Amino acid sequence: MEEWGIIDVPPHPPKGGKWVAIIAEIRDNATGIVREYQDVAVLHDGELKPRTYIWDEGDYSCDCNRRLFFARASGEEKGWDDGCSDGLYSVRVRNKKSGRVFYDEFDVNPRNSLP
Repeated sequence: MEEWGIIDVPPHPPKGGKWVAIIAEIRDNATGIVREYQDVAVLHDGELKPRTYIWDEGDYSCDCNRRLFFARASGEEKGWDDGCSDGLYSVRVRNKKSGRVFYDEFDVNPRNSLP
């Protein structure tokens, strides 16, 4: 079983799981620049990896959020008024402790969730 870095995120302890440290590699598809954004995810009891819905179809799947994470990864903190889109940024998400990728859009088949 893979080891995960457990993180305490008060006051939001997840029910039936724990917060774990992850790294999202966010690629600007126009330039090819990749930045690492450190984040947390919930690892539910009995599961081997965090669920990827938030990156695949949820809030983190749109370019407006990915653009924000991309900026934060380099210390920028600003908002954008150019609306939301899809496909300008791709992500690869990995376990911070082991480095194992558990969600990858960098491959030819975007939105590809690994087993």
